[in-house]
Amino acid sequence: MISGVNGFGSRTCTDDWEHALITGNGRQGALVYGGPRALRVTFSHERLFLPVGPPLDPPNTVRILPELRSLLYGGAYQQAADRVLDLAIEENPAYAELRQIDPLVPSATLTFRPLTSSSPYFRECDFTSGVVTQGWPGFAQEVFASRADDVIAIRLTGDINGVLDLAPPEDPRSNARPRSPTPTPCA
Repeated sequence: MISGVNGFGSRTCTDDWEHALITGNGRQGALVYGGPRALRVTFSHERLFLPVGPPLDPPNTVRILPELRSLLYGGAYQQAADRVLDLAIEENPAYAELRQIDPLVPSATLTFRPLTSSSPYFRECDFTSGVVTQGWPGFAQEVFASRADDVIAIRLTGDINGVLDLAPPEDPRSNARPRSPTPTPCA
């Protein structure tokens, strides 16, 4: 595994969307995962979440923006985060309680099964661009959630001989192998 400030890289395969790399634009999202036998992209949309509790308005940070900038430029990241939390609790006491995230409801899974593939499989997420890439030498699948165009864009480059399938996420066609509880390195 390779990780850094601007991204994340791994050679770990997974057939489980819970171990996927993610890209999103605030409205739509894509979970990118797989391995040499199948590359998967599971799609989601902001309207496809099951609300657990009522939404909370974001805190009005504009009034403390100079203070936050000063803390951040000074490298006091935790203090800046704590200050935002204090402000949020001051404005709405519900922020003081632990809130569970709303469960994801995926809409579909796009699966690409190559006719031939090779190791070493890789997957990467570029935090600066939001592009998630997976593949192997001679083939890459890039996934990006465009805010400007409000679309999920997917580009396949290299030897793209294979089968492309779009199926509901629970459809057996979207998962060729049983899911493992933890990702495993590709062989």
